[in-house]
Amino acid sequence: TPASAILPPSREQAVMDAIERSIVLPQKAWPFAAYGRNYAWSEATHVVATYILPSLPSDPREGCDLLTDDFKTRPCTPEENAEMDRQETQFLTAETPAGRRRWFAKPIDLPSMSDGGCMQISVAYDIASRSVTRAVCNGHA
Repeated sequence: TPASAILPPSREQAVMDAIERSIVLPQKAWPFAAYGRNYAWSEATHVVATYILPSLPSDPREGCDLLTDDFKTRPCTPEENAEMDRQETQFLTAETPAGRRRWFAKPIDLPSMSDGGCMQISVAYDIASRSVTRAVCNGHA
């Protein structure tokens, strides 16, 4: 959630700068600027990060259908459409925009996704060696 992102002090800004200067993304990754970048301390000398491609808003022309208890579908009501629009807006607002970065208080607060391949890059950085020790695409189901 956006509330768990914190304004990073200058030390964290310097660490993000160092990581971003030295990282080499996996071969199948999108361009660096396409990712929203999220960071947190995992230990006093280690930083973890998730670089995630922001979601695209749904196409309002697609419409909506819901699965009923008898495994048939029905069109969404105007109220259901409005609620889904509200939830999507909330979800999109919580994401780190492409080309931006945020610092989080704890690694557990970092945004993440299941699977997705190179839509998410998992990063680890060692302060002592000043090196990226991990930069890998997420798995596939």
